[in-house]
Amino acid sequence: MPPTMIPCPACKKKISDAAEACPKCGQPITEQDREAGRAKVKKGQMGCGLALLAVVVLVVIGNLGSTDKKSTEQAATPTAEQEQVVEATTPTLAYTAEAIVERFNQAARKMDFHHKARITKNSSGPAASSMQVKVGKHIGLVIATPNDAPNASGVMLIGVGDGTIQSGAAIIEGMVVLIATLSPELDAAGRGGVLRELGLLGGEKSSDQTSAIRGKVKYSYGFVEGMGTIFGADAI
Repeated sequence: MPPTMIPCPACKKKISDAAEACPKCGQPITEQDREAGRAKVKKGQMGCGLALLAVVVLVVIGNLGSTDKKSTEQAATPTAEQEQVVEATTPTLAYTAEAIVERFNQAARKMDFHHKARITKNSSGPAASSMQVKVGKHIGLVIATPNDAPNASGVMLIGVGDGTIQSGAAIIEGMVVLIATLSPELDAAGRGGVLRELGLLGGEKSSDQTSAIRGKVKYSYGFVEGMGTIFGADAI
């Protein structure tokens, strides 16, 4: 077994644990001195080992943190394939905004609704564009189109009456024409059924019912103070 270098109990010089006396100061080395010296050396070696282990752990943690950060950044940044999946699942209607206006006018002529839809304004936003459409004196349409899709995602009909039966009837007829525009598979009874579900034609509307779904279109109705009647048609 190789000798262990222990400190001299008198002058602290490193000497062999096999020495009988310190070569520097002449201090006799007893067996008790040898055991105490070996214990100090072992404790010092353990301390160095723990310090080295701590450094290694810190380096590993740092590397893991860097790896986790990169993984988090990669997870937070969608790939092109992921973006394509998101775009492909964005709910949209079957028609572009321009096609909706054209189809609205076609349906209006067939149903003898004597108000033509006219585009008045197009606006662009960070996530979607909107088309404003005027239909006679009492109805306006706002058609929204996501920037990442060609087709519209929803249509909002805003009806503002003047207190007369004629204006109220025109707003209801405009809703029916919009249903015919977006859900051409529905006949007259089917279109009336949508309004009836929403409580607009004398139907019983439950307190928690806010929409009527037909195919991939969700129709909803509400009234906003200061704005008027709101009839929405959104892709689902």
